[in-house]
Amino acid sequence: MFILAFAFVLTILGTSAAAVNETGNTNNTTLDVTGECSGSDPIITGTVTVNEYGHVRPLEGATIIVNSTTSGKVVGSTTTDANGYYSVNFYSTETSFNVIANYIGCTPITRTVTVSNGPNYPTDPNKYGTANFELTPKTATLSSMGNGQTVYIQGQNKNGFAGVINVNVGGTTYVAYCIDLFTPISMGDTLLVNGPLPGTAGDLPTEVDWGKVSYILNNYSPSSSTEAAAIQCAIWYFTSVHYGAYNASNPVGTYYQYMTAPNDGRIGGATGSTAVRDRAWQIINAAVSMQYPYSITVTPESITVLNGQSVTVTATVRDIDGNPLPGVRVYFQKTRGTLSSTSGVTDANGQVSVTLSSIGTTRNAIVTAYVSGNYGNLLYDDQYASVRKQNLVARNVLPLTISDFCIINTAVQADVTLTQTVNGGSSATVNVGDTVTYRVTATNANQNTATGILISDIIPAGLSGVTVTPSAGTTYYNGIWTIPTLNKLASATLTITGTATPAMAGLTTNNTANRTAQNQYNSQPTSVSASVYTKKADVAVTQTVNGGSSATANVGDTIIYIITAANNGLDAATNLRITDLLPSGLTDLSYTITGPGTYNLGTGLWNIGTLNSGATTILTITGKVTAAMAGLTTTNYANRTNQTEYNSLPASTNTTVYTKKADLSLSQTVNGQSSGTINGNVGDSVTFQITATNNGPDAATNINLRDIIPGGLTGITVTPSVGTYDSNTGIWTIPSLANGASATLTINGILGSSLAGQTITNTGNVISQTEYDPTTPTTTSIPVYTKIADVAVTQTVNGGSSATVNVNDTVTYIITAVNNGVDAATNLQITDIIPSGLTDLTYTITGTGTYNPSTGLWNIGTLNSGATTILTITGKVTAAMAGLTTTNYANRTNQTEYNPSPASTSTTVYTKLSDPIITQTVNGQNTGTVKVNVGDDVTFVVNAYCSGPDDATNIQIRDIIPAGLTDVTVTPSVGTYDSNTGIWTIPFLEKYTSATLTISGKAGTSMAGTSITNRAQEIYQTEYNPAPGDSTSIPVYTKMADVILTQTGNYQSNVVNFVVTATNNGPDTATNIKITDLIPSGLTGVTVTPSIGTYDSNTGVWTIPELLNGASATLTITGNATPQTTVTNTAEKTSQTEYDPTSDISTLSIYISDVDISVQNYPWYLNAITGEQLYQYTCGNSPVMTIDIRNLGPDDATGVTIEYKLGTGL
Repeated sequence: MFILAFAFVLTILGTSAAAVNETGNTNNTTLDVTGECSGSDPIITGTVTVNEYGHVRPLEGATIIVNSTTSGKVVGSTTTDANGYYSVNFYSTETSFNVIANYIGCTPITRTVTVSNGPNYPTDPNKYGTANFELTPKTATLSSMGNGQTVYIQGQNKNGFAGVINVNVGGTTYVAYCIDLFTPISMGDTLLVNGPLPGTAGDLPTEVDWGKVSYILNNYSPSSSTEAAAIQCAIWYFTSVHYGAYNASNPVGTYYQYMTAPNDGRIGGATGSTAVRDRAWQIINAAVSMQYPYSITVTPESITVLNGQSVTVTATVRDIDGNPLPGVRVYFQKTRGTLSSTSGVTDANGQVSVTLSSIGTTRNAIVTAYVSGNYGNLLYDDQYASVRKQNLVARNVLPLTISDFCIINTAVQADVTLTQTVNGGSSATVNVGDTVTYRVTATNANQNTATGILISDIIPAGLSGVTVTPSAGTTYYNGIWTIPTLNKLASATLTITGTATPAMAGLTTNNTANRTAQNQYNSQPTSVSASVYTKKADVAVTQTVNGGSSATANVGDTIIYIITAANNGLDAATNLRITDLLPSGLTDLSYTITGPGTYNLGTGLWNIGTLNSGATTILTITGKVTAAMAGLTTTNYANRTNQTEYNSLPASTNTTVYTKKADLSLSQTVNGQSSGTINGNVGDSVTFQITATNNGPDAATNINLRDIIPGGLTGITVTPSVGTYDSNTGIWTIPSLANGASATLTINGILGSSLAGQTITNTGNVISQTEYDPTTPTTTSIPVYTKIADVAVTQTVNGGSSATVNVNDTVTYIITAVNNGVDAATNLQITDIIPSGLTDLTYTITGTGTYNPSTGLWNIGTLNSGATTILTITGKVTAAMAGLTTTNYANRTNQTEYNPSPASTSTTVYTKLSDPIITQTVNGQNTGTVKVNVGDDVTFVVNAYCSGPDDATNIQIRDIIPAGLTDVTVTPSVGTYDSNTGIWTIPFLEKYTSATLTISGKAGTSMAGTSITNRAQEIYQTEYNPAPGDSTSIPVYTKMADVILTQTGNYQSNVVNFVVTATNNGPDTATNIKITDLIPSGLTGVTVTPSIGTYDSNTGVWTIPELLNGASATLTITGNATPQTTVTNTAEKTSQTEYDPTSDISTLSIYISDVDISVQNYPWYLNAITGEQLYQYTCGNSPVMTIDIRNLGPDDATGVTIEYKLGTGL
């Protein structure tokens, strides 16, 4: 047992009553026997409930302690079950006892119970008493707020108080904190007190790590407002984990795990100080889940030892998960004797032991082991209230103590020995129905009288008709044999007699007698047993017929019954007999046996005798089915009629054989009719449906029905509802047809033309089936007649079967319908949808019917034999038909009667189209630009190519000769050219051939510097042309280059330079330029230098091969001239390749003057004339030089340049 108590550890014996509380999961009754007495076996029962906020419920796990009202000794203890029920039984001579009920957080209640005889006394010697309890938890009242801060709750977008809530419990104030920040709380609220977190009441979420919450409560003190608020925020973090992390996308007001939003815990609002938040995260990260003691058990629970002996007591401590908890200090108290130690620390197995000695003679002692600690307690609200209050956690409201105790008695020795026999021996083997007698003997072999002996002996299950006889002076009730007194050397017996039942078969049934109590020390074994084995031989009798539990056969089939007897038991079966009397109707019977036994066909007795465990024997009986069995179910029974040993398996097995019989009938319809005649037309659908019905009594299998499909039907489909149809053989195979069921063969076809005017029928008959059928079914359909009528449809277009036209021509279609048959044609309809492209449509009908040009439907209706009706349709050809062959179809789209003539007639109209393509070349080119000079030949060749698809006629192409050409000639390869109109006429141009127009001329001066093109455009032809040709030639450009001459010159010291410059002002490059410049007379030692080209000194011609637009070239002429003479140079451009709108000449004359320049240089202090020194420099003076320049004539000098160089030293 283990005991969980709060706030106290009481002395168990002496004058104090035990008041302890247990929270274990066990509801087992504990039995404690104390005192030296002889008397009854009291049983005290009752229920414990708890009243929480006015709600009363059964209380599971409440502790019940029973002690003597006179001595205070504890005599028994237990805990309540899930229904709050308890039961304590013990041995005592007293009749008055104190019963104490206790539970976590509740005030213990003690009731005095007097036990008395029950309603079955004296058969039942026990005394009974009842004590019921209603416990009420202690209350905690919220009195005030302590240290704390207002913090931000981001997910709610509001502030809330975080910190200490002071609560009052029994006049003492405790520090508490909130669990769920989303539930309101008010000062003055009252909560109930419970045990260590998460407690045993309330409805706290299981996802919370309550060990970490307890850790925070026990390791942090709310010494300041910030610290108190941080502790509360950390607790909220753990207790709101089940809501999930903060999600910014959730609506405001959604519950979430506090402290997971980025601004949670800020002081005063979303932007406040993070002091509380930062400290809370330090506490959260440091928290560890406390593994605190949850249970303690002490062994032994109860023991009686010889006077003077010591006892070792072991305490085991476990956590909430049931794991051993090492390192826990356990304290021990005793009511008597000497403990080896008053405390100890648990080892790796969670255990610590002490020894109790010096107990005394014939004494009672109790050793209590307990563990104390401070943990978080639950303060919980009413979970059924419509408005919930906040649950709180508080530290040390109920300082936790868990305890357990053992009861130790010392006494004199009285060795009572237990022995037992069954049917006179230590064991016995019996059969079901045999008598079984257990005898338990208690013998006192000691010199001391034994008292208060209780022996538990539960009657073995399986015995029936049980009688229990205790010897004189003893009693037996509810499995307890009570021996109040057993003198030395005396014996007492308990005799249990009953009959072995099938429940014991194959089992060894033990009867065990356990000594559960004796006032004296007893060194003998406490338990004694005797066993009975009840034999069992499970012989399974099974049977098959043709390999199964049942068979279906036909007359003449062979039937094989196999009956198997297999001993699946551990024991041999003896005197085994099986009876199998074969059913009547079988002939040619024979049998074989594989294994032991004999068989008599006359009596059906299979006498097996003995069949050992695991053995098998088989009886095989063979016979042939006769007609007497047809349509009947025959059952064969194999019955186990005798066996000595118990057999739990069925004694009978049977199989059935059914002999099949099936009577088929056939019926047939045509298009749903079963009488009269079906009149149809070619093309009509015909459905023959044969129905095969099984009139039983059994399913018919492998039915073969022959139905050869009538000739002349087309598009045939054959659909069996069951089975398959072979079109080659005409056989419909039905694998199976149940009794009362039907199957159909549906033959769908179309009346073919070969049937016109004829009558057909369809016949089907059954040719075989597996089951017997007394008749041969057959069926023939009603007749089907096919009608016939012959309407010929013909057509012409413009009087023939085809026509060739041009756009805008008139087309006339004539459609004629003639009935050449002997029968009138009815519902006659001809569809003629006029081909697209025709306009101005008109129609006339000569004869019967109406015509709808939109739908093309010519609805004739009835056309009698030999009658004719004509539809004439006229329209005009449009461009949409050009180049196309247009077919007009007249289709007979409906006629009731068969018509062997073609249903369609057609004519064709071809609308001509010709597309001449015009292209051009210039001087043989068709890309780029043709560049020429004035006077060059220019030839435009216009090409007209007929690309089809038809020949072109009466083509007219306009081509106006480009201006500027001179000496023009125009030559057509086909047709004529009118120079006045510019029209080239081609009378006929065969498809895929060409014609050309050649225009030749010379580039005139008016074309210089410009580009021209030639345009040829088709303006008419007879045939339709979707895209009349239009061609513009590539450009022809006539080059021009304006080259001008300029000239400069100079002389020096009688040397003359002439520079002639030729500049191209464009717009084109000038080539092959020739400039004549004869050497001026009067020059000697002449040199001539061209910058580009060559100069011929003999002819005076300067040749420039090429001069780009904007470029210049120079000719420099240098020579010596006589002073006081004039030299003239003339340059004239005489030719160039490109046209130049101007001719250019340049003349320049230079006069060579005669001058004598004198230059003198001297210091200024000298007289320039006399050379007399006027001044002398000293060191540091700035010298002055004088330059004297004089022209001594005879001509003026211009442009004189003097070079002056300073000497060294200056």
